[in-house]
Amino acid sequence: MRIWETSGGDYDLKRSFIAVISIGSVERHGDHLPLGTDVIEASYVAEKIAERINADLFPPIWYGSTRAMRKFNGTIDIDPDVLFLYLKNVLKEIARNGYRYIVVVNGHGGNSDIIRTAAREVSQEIDTNIIIIDWWRDLAQEDRYKIFKVPSQGLHLLHLLTMHVDIV
Repeated sequence: MRIWETSGGDYDLKRSFIAVISIGSVERHGDHLPLGTDVIEASYVAEKIAERINADLFPPIWYGSTRAMRKFNGTIDIDPDVLFLYLKNVLKEIARNGYRYIVVVNGHGGNSDIIRTAAREVSQEIDTNIIIIDWWRDLAQEDRYKIFKVPSQGLHLLHLLTMHVDIV
C-alpha cells in the first residue's frame, strides 16, 4: 500500500507491520541520465520489495548527501548532519506508527554511512528493526557479475532488476 495515496480509514484497517522507504539523491549523472536516477532506481526496488512482502510503501526521500558531485549543475547536496537528523526523525515517526520492521532502500553511496548511523540510533531508542539495503551492492550480485565479466552486454542494473524477480 502506498501510504501517501491511502485514506486515514484505510490506513487504520489495512496497515502492515512492515514499512519500506527509499532514499537517493538529485545529482548529475552525466548528460545521459536523469538527475533523479538514484531515487528512481531505489524507488523501483522499494516498490517491488513492498509488493512482494505485502509491506506499506512510504514516499521516497529525494535529496541526499552528495558532496563529491556538488560542483556539477543540477546536483542538490544536503549537509550530512541535516540529512542525518531528518532521516532519524522520519525513521522514528515510521516506528511510532507501529511498524516493527522498516526496510530502507538506499540508491546513493554518499548516504550509506548516514543511514546506518541514523538506523542504529533509532533502533536503540525505539523497539523496531531497521534493514538497510544498498541496492547496487546488496541485490542481483550474480547478474552484476555477468555484466562486469562481459561488458558488451551493456545492460543497466535497473533492467536486470526488472528481470530478476527474486529481489528479496
